[in-house]
Amino acid sequence: MDNKTVLDPEDDAAHVNWGGSWRMPTDEEWTELRTKCTWERTTKNRVYGKLVTGPNGKSIFLPAAGRRDGASLIEAGSYGFYLSSSLYTDDPNNAYSVSFDTDYRMDFVDRGSGYRYFGRSVRAVLGEFIPVASISLDKTSVKLNYGDDQQLAATVSPSNATARAVRWASSDESVVYVSGDGFVTGVGEGTATITAYGSSGVSASCVVSVSALDLSFHQA
Repeated sequence: MDNKTVLDPEDDAAHVNWGGSWRMPTDEEWTELRTKCTWERTTKNRVYGKLVTGPNGKSIFLPAAGRRDGASLIEAGSYGFYLSSSLYTDDPNNAYSVSFDTDYRMDFVDRGSGYRYFGRSVRAVLGEFIPVASISLDKTSVKLNYGDDQQLAATVSPSNATARAVRWASSDESVVYVSGDGFVTGVGEGTATITAYGSSGVSASCVVSVSALDLSFHQA
């Protein structure tokens, strides 16, 4: 397992088909589009979809093209499913995506994930992909008592890397639990290594030691 959380150019459908600086958008880029733009139900050339308009007034049209399951095209005209180049952290066979519907009674735009072998639309973007070269942590070792917690901070370089999301993992979750944003909690006595992974697979680690609470002062 290479611990990468974003597709390499040779695995990117947009780059493979169109070449140059064309690529699939990352989950971060889709999230920015999803949260900072307005999404309006509309039709274009009798095709249902969403008109996505940014704060600068520019817009794109995303057809509700449905998805493919084997040779079958399903939900075309009702739903849109658009893949990102960002892999689902717990299973690289899955990728993050954005989905929407054109039903006024529901009218959702959601972040989701799905198996990469299911056919979903790709909305290519033009722009150089800048990989993460290195990642560092603000601490390399931490000592905790049982039940204590500590925030770890990761720094990704270069600062203008395209996919800056960090994946966190604990070598022993019965000793130390780490949240998706690097918040560690001592849950059992012992030592565990917390590792932060950049999207290119680079990593940095922190050794966390957890001590049991001294309850001797409660004893008669």
